[in-house]
Amino acid sequence: MTPTRPDRTENGMPEVDVRELLDLCTKGATVHGRRDLVQRLTVARRSLGTAGPGRFSFGAVRDAAAVALHACDALEHDLRARRAELLDPALPARARAEYGDARARWEAFETPAQVWPAVLGEGFAALSSDLEFEARSATRAVQADADSSIEAGDPGRHREQLEGWLRERLTFEAERIHHRLHAGARTIAARVAGELGLAPHPTPALPVLPAAELVAGLDPHTPPVGGAQPLSTRLLMVVMPGYAGIMMAFVLSRFLGLHLPMWVIALCAVLGALATGGAALTGDRRRQLERRRSDARAMVRAFVDDYQLALGKQVRDGIRVLQNDLRTSTSVAVNQRSRELTDRLDAAGSAAKAASHSAEELADVDADLGSVAELRDRARRLLHPPAETPPGRRLTPVA
Repeated sequence: MTPTRPDRTENGMPEVDVRELLDLCTKGATVHGRRDLVQRLTVARRSLGTAGPGRFSFGAVRDAAAVALHACDALEHDLRARRAELLDPALPARARAEYGDARARWEAFETPAQVWPAVLGEGFAALSSDLEFEARSATRAVQADADSSIEAGDPGRHREQLEGWLRERLTFEAERIHHRLHAGARTIAARVAGELGLAPHPTPALPVLPAAELVAGLDPHTPPVGGAQPLSTRLLMVVMPGYAGIMMAFVLSRFLGLHLPMWVIALCAVLGALATGGAALTGDRRRQLERRRSDARAMVRAFVDDYQLALGKQVRDGIRVLQNDLRTSTSVAVNQRSRELTDRLDAAGSAAKAASHSAEELADVDADLGSVAELRDRARRLLHPPAETPPGRRLTPVA
């Protein structure tokens, strides 16, 4: 069957009548907050007009009338449910209770919503202070252990082992500080979330170098090599006391007037030279060993200082990034929660106000039910038109 164009019926042009019906149903659905019905009615209105002015099929009219009839049934169901609710004698008390609960929730959230930035700042300030104290205490313990190891041996023979042990120990301490920083940030996030009654924000990964890379990037501090005495000077320091011992043996024998055999004097001179030279040699070795130990201690102190500077900067950067991330996410969550509580409070207040005027609203609901019934009748007449068409109202095919 080809599209046809109607003449006038009892209610005017069916096309005009169904468009008006759809518009009225759309207004009613909009007033009662039924977006789903508004969408379906809009689609039906749009599909009805695709054939152009004066061109449509009876099938399109029936489909549009069916959509309008469904909308009327849904609106009537909602209105009757609202009417039954308004007739409930416990409605005012229940509405007031819901309003009181919504207001209590809103007031309970207002105080932590204002003080949570202070809680956040205080938590990270305390965490920064604790981490600084722990890092300094750990490096002092490492330096003390290194000094004990240096005093127990000769650092000149085990310098590589000492540096390797030092790097390994500092890597362990840096990993512990990083773990402590991440755990502390999680604790602060849980505390802030607990104050606000929200879910804790997940703590992101630390924006710092791994501990192994941090320590590996530190430059080694080698002891100075230009301060050692030349070999001639060291030999002179040993030979001169021996020469002094020999001269003392000859001078004392002459000064005391001892007439000793020459071999006895020579033996005493040799023994004196060995004693004084050996003492000088032992003293020189002790001085050299103490010099190497002093250089090793200086190397450890310089290495630990560089480590403290690098670790302290990483800790401060990590705290700043984690604090900013938690502040941003918490602000978003607080604003969303505040909007939800405010909307709920407004809705509960409106419901309580409406419950106090239930008689007026009941009259409005009854009037809306009458309007919906009228619209339903019009939709049914379009969906099921009369079998006979009055004279002068015949449909003519469109070329």
